[in-house]
Amino acid sequence: MTIDTRSLSAVLGRDKNTKQAGEFWDFLTQWWKGLAEDRGVRARLRRAKKSDDVYLSRDFQRGVVAGLAGRGIDLNAWEQERLALGVGILAHVRTLASDTTFAKLLKPDESAPASVRDPRFRKLMAIPDDDPEALFLMLRRLVRYLGDAAEIKSLVTGAFWWNAHTRREWSIDYYTNRPAK
Repeated sequence: MTIDTRSLSAVLGRDKNTKQAGEFWDFLTQWWKGLAEDRGVRARLRRAKKSDDVYLSRDFQRGVVAGLAGRGIDLNAWEQERLALGVGILAHVRTLASDTTFAKLLKPDESAPASVRDPRFRKLMAIPDDDPEALFLMLRRLVRYLGDAAEIKSLVTGAFWWNAHTRREWSIDYYTNRPAK
């Protein structure tokens, strides 16, 4: 029997509506839920200061990478590095939001002044493509600011593909969904 293996780039990119993509998100969601029972893994990942610390951790390599490989999703070194960034942030998430995106979660609500969140969002948008450590720190801070909540698909995909296109999409989500002043 031949297993159709796909790279994570394909699953998170052009093939995002495939069975393989569904398996990826199911696995990642179940892995995240498992952090509630295995608090040691969560604690070790939360102590990571950089996404490289997550990438080099036994919990990421033997848990996430090996688990995905068992489902036919092979990750090259670049994909592992990029996924480690999102997984490291997920270790800080306690509540999953649904039917929204990470950028929409950041928008000011009716009761909070826009000036409180706008500078944080602009700092996030200013992070260059080639600075995953700055992105890791800022996303970690923003998850904490949101009460440890995030939307898993938007967060992981955005962290994986952090580039001008991602920043544009998040800016559209943030600015078009915020209340009028």
